[in-house]
Amino acid sequence: MKKILLLALLSATTFFTSCSNDDNSDSTSTQEELLIGTWKLKESGKIINGNDVSDDLSECELKSNITFNKDTFSDDFYELNNTCENYKENGEWSLIDDVIKIKYSENDKSELTILKLTKDELRLKDSHDIDGDYYSVYSRVN
Repeated sequence: MKKILLLALLSATTFFTSCSNDDNSDSTSTQEELLIGTWKLKESGKIINGNDVSDDLSECELKSNITFNKDTFSDDFYELNNTCENYKENGEWSLIDDVIKIKYSENDKSELTILKLTKDELRLKDSHDIDGDYYSVYSRVN
C-alpha cells in the first residue's frame, strides 16, 4: 500500500511540475535583464493630476542617455544653457520590484519607478517631494 501511495504521489508531482505556464509569457527575460543596455532619451515631462505634460526638449537634451550594466549605472545628461553642456554621473544600481535604486555616492541616492519596460522602451517616474513627479521615456540603443 505504501508503494502505491508513493507511486501516486510521484506521478502527481511529475504531472504538476511538467505543466508550466510558459506559453503565455511574451519574454523569458527578467526586468533586470531587460534593463541592461543603453537607453536614449526620447521624451520627458511632468505628471500633473495623473496626466503627462511633455517638455519641449531641445536637440541637445535629446542626446541624453542612460546605461545599465550588471551592477553599474551611468547617466550621460545634456542640458542646453547657452551651449549644449554634458554632465556624466556614474554609480551603482539595484532593482527591487519596480523600483530602481541608484547610488551615485554615499549621500547622493535616487529612486526611479519603472512604469513600462519592454525590449525597446523604458518609461520611468522620478518622484520629488517639492516639485512633484516627473517621467522620462527612453528607447533602447543596444
